Amino acid sequence: MKINRKIGRYGVGVCFCLGALTNAAHAQTKTTRKTAPLPVPLRLESLEVRASKVAYGGGEPVLLTVSLLNKAAKPAAFLMLGPKVEFIVKREGKRVVLTYKGKTDSEGDKISYRSVPVGDKFEYPIVLSRLFDLSRAGNYTVSCTKYLKNDNREPGADLVGPRIVSQNVKFSVAEADFETPKP
Repeated sequence: MKINRKIGRYGVGVCFCLGALTNAAHAQTKTTRKTAPLPVPLRLESLEVRASKVAYGGGEPVLLTVSLLNKAAKPAAFLMLGPKVEFIVKREGKRVVLTYKGKTDSEGDKISYRSVPVGDKFEYPIVLSRLFDLSRAGNYTVSCTKYLKNDNREPGADLVGPRIVSQNVKFSVAEADFETPKP
C-alpha cells in the first residue's frame, strides 16, 4: 500500500511538473510569435479623377475627367455601375444628394463595363452637376470608386471583383449671380 501511495504521489508530482512546463512553453510561443501586418496588395490598375477647374461660378457646369489606367499584365475590365455607387460627393463634409438624372442613371440593372488594354488609359468626361445637386455655394469634395470585373468564370461567381478608390478632389462653387433687369 505504501508503495502505491509513493508512486501515486510522485506520479501526480510529475504530472504537475509536466503541465507547468507545457503551459510555460505555450505562453512563451505566444509572446515570441508576433504577427506582422499583412501587406496591402498593390493594384496595377489605377483610377484618377480631375476637375476642370478649382472654382466654379454658381450655375456653371462642374466637369470631371475620370481616368482608368491599366499597368497589369492582362486587360482589365472596369464595371460602370452608375453615379450612386461610383461617386461620393460632399459639401462642407455632408453628402450631396443626386439630381433626378443622377437617380435615373443609378436605377435598374444597367451594368456595363469598359475594357482597358494592357498599358493603356481610358478617360471619359462627367458633368457632375447634372448628376448631383451642386446648386448651393460651398466647398466640395468628390471621390470615385470603380470595381474591377471578376475574372472568375465559375458558375455562381460574383461579377464584382476588387475595388479601386480615387483620391479626393476638391473644388468650390460660388453663389449664383442672378441680376434682375432694371427698367
